[in-house]
Amino acid sequence: MRSVASVMLVVLAAFLLGTFDVFAESEIPLGATVVDFEGTYQNAKGILSFPDGVDFFDAWVETEDVVLENGFYAKSGDHLLMGSGRYGIYAYFNPDLTGDVSSAGGFFSGVGGVLTAYDENGNVLSESKTACCDFVLNQKLYVESTSVPIYLVLFSREIRYSRLSIDDFFFVSEKEVCKLDVPLYLQTDPIWKNEKYGQVWWSERSKYRTIEYEGCAVSSASMVLSYYGGNQNGFGVNPSRLNSWLRSQPAGYVGGSVNWFSVARYAREVMGLELWYRGRDRNDGNLLSARLCSGEPIILELVGHFVVAKGIKDDSWSINDPLNKSSTLSEYYGNWYKSTRRFSDQQKDSRGRLQSGYLIISSDAEFDFHVVTPEDEVLFAPGGEFSDIEIDSPMSGKYAIVSEQFGIDPNAKIYIASGNISGQESMHTLSAKSYTEFYFDSASDDSVKIIDLVSRNLFLPVVTSN
Repeated sequence: MRSVASVMLVVLAAFLLGTFDVFAESEIPLGATVVDFEGTYQNAKGILSFPDGVDFFDAWVETEDVVLENGFYAKSGDHLLMGSGRYGIYAYFNPDLTGDVSSAGGFFSGVGGVLTAYDENGNVLSESKTACCDFVLNQKLYVESTSVPIYLVLFSREIRYSRLSIDDFFFVSEKEVCKLDVPLYLQTDPIWKNEKYGQVWWSERSKYRTIEYEGCAVSSASMVLSYYGGNQNGFGVNPSRLNSWLRSQPAGYVGGSVNWFSVARYAREVMGLELWYRGRDRNDGNLLSARLCSGEPIILELVGHFVVAKGIKDDSWSINDPLNKSSTLSEYYGNWYKSTRRFSDQQKDSRGRLQSGYLIISSDAEFDFHVVTPEDEVLFAPGGEFSDIEIDSPMSGKYAIVSEQFGIDPNAKIYIASGNISGQESMHTLSAKSYTEFYFDSASDDSVKIIDLVSRNLFLPVVTSN
């Protein structure tokens, strides 16, 4: 039977516990993950592993009634963590589960409490102490790091061998899952920023048509190719090398736009990778997350910019930004993207088909246009400098390009880039018209033939840009 003093101590503890609950809960940062030691955990060789991604060393979970008479009370519930060993209680973060931890804390009971945060190299990042050397009950200790992630924290005491406990351990982190190791290339890198970008004649029209000002797409493509190269054969490619190769090809660029099909051909023919371009998808966050978790980095088209999504971070996505403005889509770009560009190391598409050529129809005119396919399918594209329609494995037959307004700029162009079933590519640059017809044959070396609407004869125009 407990003594009267013990009973009174329990009553006092209950009162204090309620009081501390009120203050402690208000002191836990919003959005923090809390380990209250009430839930399940695994105990292997003295290591307590909790599902939230924290492992505790030199400690054990105890019920409040066992340690109550010694003055140790749970901050919440009826379980707390008691310290064993001579140094204190270690808490180690598993970054794959917790993400990057920026702050941590807990409610310390004991004499002379100290909480110390370390990085993965053992360097001290931050420290917090209670007053020495009185016994404290559930006093908050809190550490944070504004530079590198916290790797481990240690609850210790200034008086060795005195007992200690903690409860309601908490941490704040940016949780990143399905993280892919994608290298970062900046379009502003001094090594290549001044190199001409885009189709050769197109790049000569302005001094600003360089990788620095226009090269977000080729930089993003280089990141993705280098990611797959690192996984498949150890090879990578930087924006300078990829840009030079695309400029040397008949259809490497479509005006000022990257030909993503040509990018995949570079990966196969030059880098020796098994990689195919799988087209674009519209804004679908669930699909984007699923792609990332299947091991595919995804190029995101923003408004006038491209970045590479490489992981899921809280309610957003971690990105590699060629302009280096942000590491997450939400931080600078409003957590929104227009569409995606996707590459895959699977030769067959989702329908089990092999790629049999492609078509890209583009225009730099400020008008909307649509394309009518041999199956009478109508594909729409808005006007503008980087507006295009991509068709993977197109049907052979006659196509029509129809402008949706009159009064076309006489300098405006229509671009038709094509690849046949053998991988040969061609580019046709035409003066923009209200109506243009061409014939596509995926089995022909000359896969696109323009139809002269006056004589109805087939011819291949040679267009020079002045």
